[in-house]
Amino acid sequence: MKTQPHPRPIRRSISLLTCIVLVSCLFSRASTQEQILASNPSAEVVSSNLRKLYLKSNGNIIPLGESKTNCSFLAKPIGSQDFVIGICGEKLNKVIDSQGNTRFTLPAFEWATYVANNQETYFAVYERGRSFWHDLGDKPYDKMRLLVYSLSDGKKVLEYRWKAEQDERVDYSFAVKFSEDGSKLRLERVFASNKPPIDKTFDLPKVTSGNREK
Repeated sequence: MKTQPHPRPIRRSISLLTCIVLVSCLFSRASTQEQILASNPSAEVVSSNLRKLYLKSNGNIIPLGESKTNCSFLAKPIGSQDFVIGICGEKLNKVIDSQGNTRFTLPAFEWATYVANNQETYFAVYERGRSFWHDLGDKPYDKMRLLVYSLSDGKKVLEYRWKAEQDERVDYSFAVKFSEDGSKLRLERVFASNKPPIDKTFDLPKVTSGNREK
């Protein structure tokens, strides 16, 4: 009487093959890690594997830059149409529109927040910086700056500098806000009752032409 072949080796081979396929799929997915860094109503700036930066807009994928090493790209929305982007190692940042076109360049600020007015005619850059010796000794931020640029052509219209106090949390100690009509910018020291007060309002040049429609 003939005996039937034992099915276990075949089952084990199938199981092993299934595991190999699953691991391969998981590795393939892990090897392409995408992260949305910034978005507006019509586009997204995406980082791939911490090496490539590109724009997704209207079904199109537009390369924006590439780094030779893993890094944290800069990508922040400015208003409803533009982004500021920065590639690791480059001395200048770019302001691009939602189609990936470069509109103008900006300095590569050290640690900055970007705020546009409601009319999207101006945007402010609030930078926290330290000089070399202050950075080395973990001393107060002595290179604080507030700048305002025209969103139509990138022209700088305002720059104000000051120094933070000892042990001041510069991430939330200062408030930067445009007026409703976009013609003024206010800088205020907040959440620091034991620090010297700062409450300044800056008048911005009147916009007459050259701005895009929203």
